[in-house]
Amino acid sequence: MNEKKARKGAGNMADKPTCEGHAHDSPLTGDAQAVLLAALARLCAAGVELLVEPDRYHFGPFVLTPREALDYLNDPDGTVANLCGVTLEVLKAWRTARGKYRCHALTAKGKRCRHVVAGVDWYATEGDPATWATGEDLGRCCAQHGGMKGGA
Repeated sequence: MNEKKARKGAGNMADKPTCEGHAHDSPLTGDAQAVLLAALARLCAAGVELLVEPDRYHFGPFVLTPREALDYLNDPDGTVANLCGVTLEVLKAWRTARGKYRCHALTAKGKRCRHVVAGVDWYATEGDPATWATGEDLGRCCAQHGGMKGGA
């Protein structure tokens, strides 16, 4: 490959390393954490925003404080749950349901019905785990199952 083509390809974002999917095995502790926290605080004071848009949730971005940024490094899911005002279990259930509010009735095989509940604002539940959890707690069913918790 000639030098001109090599330089042209170097600007391609696909060729650049990213930090997606990299979990840190050991959380920062002690002095290292204090130094990083101080550096992040100085950046924020200078007008830099610490943004995170977690790919696996398909919503965001979140503007983080220096403390939240460190927490995110150590526990991304837990930090996102805290930012959304829900528990980690609710966040995982919301992600599994893809933000869709599903019928609470059980099928003859004992599994939860896969139909969606009519009349639910999908944009609100898909983008907000807390809104989804509130609706989930109501236990509504689809029209086929009478619209009441417990099924037909």
